[in-house]
Amino acid sequence: MTKTTAELRVKVAKKLGIKAPDMELSSEDAATIDDRIEEVTDFLREAGVVWWVDNSIPDAAVMPMVLMVSAWACGDFGKAGQGFESGFADGKTQLASIKPSAVIETVQVDYY
Repeated sequence: MTKTTAELRVKVAKKLGIKAPDMELSSEDAATIDDRIEEVTDFLREAGVVWWVDNSIPDAAVMPMVLMVSAWACGDFGKAGQGFESGFADGKTQLASIKPSAVIETVQVDYY
């Protein structure tokens, strides 16, 4: 199963404490979080850690992504210095640990 970027956005907003159950996220806050999701995803894709297509986040990758995006976005919402920053390294480690591995055989010269 997978989650959408919109579902990830809501989870990040809840983690940062900027979304209450009885109110919608403002369009400005949603846009800011979406920008951070894109930046984190682009960085991780370049680092070879993200393997999924946009808007189709594997369920197992959601928690690490919430940690990393929250860490990256916390300053935008006045939440810096409240412990969110450490989530980036923790999330990246978790994400790397669940990345599907590919069997890659290298060519090796066999001298007789």
